[in-house]
Amino acid sequence: MNENIENNSVDTEEQINSFLLSKFRLPVKYWLPTLVSVIIGTSALIWFIFSLINPIENDILRLQNSHTPRGHASISSTTILKNTNGLILSDKQEIALKNIEYRLNKREDLVLLIIGYCDDNLDKQQSDKINESQIYATNIYDRFKKAGIETERIFYKGYGHEVPSAFPKDSKQNVALIVVDLYYFMELAVRGDILSVI
Repeated sequence: MNENIENNSVDTEEQINSFLLSKFRLPVKYWLPTLVSVIIGTSALIWFIFSLINPIENDILRLQNSHTPRGHASISSTTILKNTNGLILSDKQEIALKNIEYRLNKREDLVLLIIGYCDDNLDKQQSDKINESQIYATNIYDRFKKAGIETERIFYKGYGHEVPSAFPKDSKQNVALIVVDLYYFMELAVRGDILSVI
């Protein structure tokens, strides 16, 4: 009795399987192109992902190996303080000075250039602007001197409004703080072209 039940169940399973295969089996002419399309699509996706990754790596290497013009690679940092005479600073400006101080303390081969300058407004003579901007630069210089930075590593000067266009002039009182490599500074000093630093 049990054997008949088992045989019936086996027959039933075989019938169900054959029925399903007969109803849902696709001819080769349908599933073969689908399989080929899946393989080609997967290969194209893998190729696309690798083609995205490789240019990014190449661009990073190119950026690391490129030499920026006019010795800019020797510039460690550039900070522009706007709307300040060097005595009254905002919280952000104070933090910027602390960061520069930290950088100078960590590396003795760095020099700080402090450049005071004004906007292009013609309300004052250039000589007056030079004097004022010299005061801005001196005030910042005094801060670093009090912080213990060697004075031999600080160059400071006021230039009035006669600075290159790379210096933003959208406020009347400005101080540019540029940390550069010592050898680059010596090169600029020999050329007599400190303002070409940016």
